[in-house]
Amino acid sequence: MDPNYVTIEKDFFMQTLKEKKSSIRKLGRNEKIINSERTIRRSLNAGEMSRDLLNSIAKELDVYPAFLSGEIYLSICSKKDDLLRHAALSSLKINNYPYFMKENDEYQINYFLKNVLMLYDISLAQYEHFPFERKIEFLRTLDTAIVPVIDHFFIQDAYGNAGLPNLQLNSIHIDQYEEDHYMNIWLQQRKEEFISHPPRWWTSKDIEKMSLSEIQALDMELQTGDFVHDDYDPFADKY
Repeated sequence: MDPNYVTIEKDFFMQTLKEKKSSIRKLGRNEKIINSERTIRRSLNAGEMSRDLLNSIAKELDVYPAFLSGEIYLSICSKKDDLLRHAALSSLKINNYPYFMKENDEYQINYFLKNVLMLYDISLAQYEHFPFERKIEFLRTLDTAIVPVIDHFFIQDAYGNAGLPNLQLNSIHIDQYEEDHYMNIWLQQRKEEFISHPPRWWTSKDIEKMSLSEIQALDMELQTGDFVHDDYDPFADKY
C-alpha cells in the first residue's frame, strides 16, 4: 500500500460516524474536509484512505485518526486470548480517543522515553542526538520488548479497563510520529516547489506565508478534480 494511505475498517468507521451524529453526506458538505462525499465513499469501499483525508475528517469529528480508521479496534481484535479480547473491546470507548491525542503524539513519546531512560541513567538528550531513523529503530525495539511483559503481568489498566485496550497505543503513537516526520519533510519540499513555480492565481510571496498544513490543503486542491458532489446517490440516505 502507498505509504500516504492507511487501511480503513469501513464498518467501524461508519459506527464512529453514527456515534458522532455525523454521516458521509455531512462530511462531504463540510468545507473543512479536504475531499468530497464521492471521494470519501470511494475510499471506504476500497478499504483505504489517504492520510490527509483521514486526518481532516478525524479533526472535524474530534477523534484520534487511528481510532476512526479502526486501527486500534483491529489491534485489539488480534489478541489471542478470548477473554482479554472481549474485555478490551467492551472498554473501547470513543470518548477516550479525542483528536488531541494526535497533536500530543510527540509529547507522549518523549514522556515515555524520559521515564524509561532515567531508570538506566540515560538522558533524553542522548537519545535526541540520534539520527531520526535510529530514533525510530530504538523506539520500536523498546516498545516490542516492553509490551509482552506488560501483557503477561497485568490484566487491566489503571482505569480498571480489562484487557489493556491501550496496550498497542504507544506503537501507534510511534507510527504516527514517523509518518508526520516524513510528511512534513515532503510538505516542505512541496512548499519550495510552489515558491519556485507558483500555481495559477498564487504568488511566491503568498506561498512563503503559508503553513505546512495550508500547503497540504493547496496540494490536495491541485491534485484532485473531485470537488463536485453527486446530486444523486442511492446510498446517501443510508449514511
